[in-house]
Amino acid sequence: MLRLRVEEMELLGRNGELHPRVRLDALLSGDPEGKNPLYYWSQVQGMPINLVEPLSPRPYFFAPVVDEPRLLRFRLIVRDEEGAESFPTYVNVTVAP
Repeated sequence: MLRLRVEEMELLGRNGELHPRVRLDALLSGDPEGKNPLYYWSQVQGMPINLVEPLSPRPYFFAPVVDEPRLLRFRLIVRDEEGAESFPTYVNVTVAP
C-alpha cells in the first residue's frame, strides 16, 4: 500500500512562496519473507521535480508552483536482497494552484 502525506510548508521560492513538502510512503510495502527490502522510486510523468531520497521507503519533494493542475506520476519497485523484484506500483499526485 502506498500513502501520501503533505507535510509542513517551507519557504523555498525566490519570492518567499510557501511550497508544501509531499512525502511518498511505502513503509507498508516490503519483502514477504521479511528480508530487508530495497526501494527504487522514480518520476515517470509530469513536470520534472527533485525527488529527495529516492532510494528510501519515504522520499519527498517540494510541490512546484503551478498555474493550473499538473499531474506527477511516480513508480515504485521494491527488491529484496536476493534480487527478486516486485511489479511496479504507480502513484499519481495532482499539484493544484
